[in-house]
Amino acid sequence: MLHQLNKLLRYFPSRMMNWVGLGMLRFSSSEFRAFTDIFLSKYEANANWQSGLCDAHYILYGVVRMLRHRVVVEIGSARGKSTCTLALACKQNGLGKIYAIDPHTPNAW
Repeated sequence: MLHQLNKLLRYFPSRMMNWVGLGMLRFSSSEFRAFTDIFLSKYEANANWQSGLCDAHYILYGVVRMLRHRVVVEIGSARGKSTCTLALACKQNGLGKIYAIDPHTPNAW
């Protein structure tokens, strides 16, 4: 059976395999889905972040993973990309709580 599957898979382009594989992982794991929504531009548009954060979320994620704080406070969460990034890092650390404070003041974007 495995041999037949390998034979069949050779006929599919790698891009299709990537799409199918990521789709199955996103379906089966909410944590993986969150990770791809935050870090893969292909899925980032699904969440419509429209964040002024640009690529700084990579640094936020790295800092929280490295320092492993039990409490993280964010002031000004806007559309939530940074909050989700911080929360994912805490979840993957196995500890930490996020407190996001947003004054909801109107701005240009």
